[in-house]
Amino acid sequence: MFYASRRWRKLANSVRVSKGYVSDVSRKILSDTDTQVDHVVKRSLLPKSEWYDRDNLWLLSRAEHSIKTNVEKKMLRENRVDELKAMNEEDWQRILKNIMKNR
Repeated sequence: MFYASRRWRKLANSVRVSKGYVSDVSRKILSDTDTQVDHVVKRSLLPKSEWYDRDNLWLLSRAEHSIKTNVEKKMLRENRVDELKAMNEEDWQRILKNIMKNR
């Protein structure tokens, strides 16, 4: 399984440390149990050669990650795959901040 692999765990920990456990969305310091290293572009939409691309990884809280996952699922149901693939970190920050502000 990908997320249980030693390579992923090592990379994810490196991302957490390099980002100082600070969310890339809220800019809040996260606890170890609240951090989620996430693929900006959904891993399942990428070729295997890009699954470990550090430039496509960012740090989210569990709540932010849950919201992003739900938005991705909705976009996939609506067959918006090309749009989803083209989204970058700034796009996601805007969407996630907007959703969280309106909760």
